[in-house]
Amino acid sequence: VINASDLTKVFGSTNAVAELTIGLMLAISRNVGQSHHTLKNGVWIKKKYEGREVRGKTLGIIGCGRIGQKLAQIAKLGFSMEVIGYDIMPCPESGIKFLPTKEDVLKKADYISVHTGGKDVIIGACELALMKPTAYILNASRGNNIDQAALYTALKECKLAGYATDVYKEEPKAENDPFND
Repeated sequence: VINASDLTKVFGSTNAVAELTIGLMLAISRNVGQSHHTLKNGVWIKKKYEGREVRGKTLGIIGCGRIGQKLAQIAKLGFSMEVIGYDIMPCPESGIKFLPTKEDVLKKADYISVHTGGKDVIIGACELALMKPTAYILNASRGNNIDQAALYTALKECKLAGYATDVYKEEPKAENDPFND
């Protein structure tokens, strides 16, 4: 018998990060943050923040290791999403449809989820320009993976539908420290 703590030792935060990414995807698709903010301020704007369904959309995963594969499984089984991906070492048994280049994934996906471990920029201005203006980026890996200035410009110019993250380029060193990012 394997208990939950043994699984955590083997797989680390794989399931937690995959579930968090799904939560980010649902929140941004349904405008949960904006709706909550306006409602707390006493305003009900249902039409403006209606959102969209994720069912049947295409999820593109950049970095298809354990977390990317778990995310793919949840997206396919739970939301009937098409899952495409790019990885430098693709795993054919993962159930992910691997495309030849990262750029191919960026062009086709409705959602891009980044799951790479490096500190390099994975998505910059050139990559953002390839994406659909209705696409969303999800980042639950590293803050450095997305060029923040290019992302800001793309969002401001409505060349991207949105961005959801729980990571920052510079994270606070201790609890209750301010963000400098």
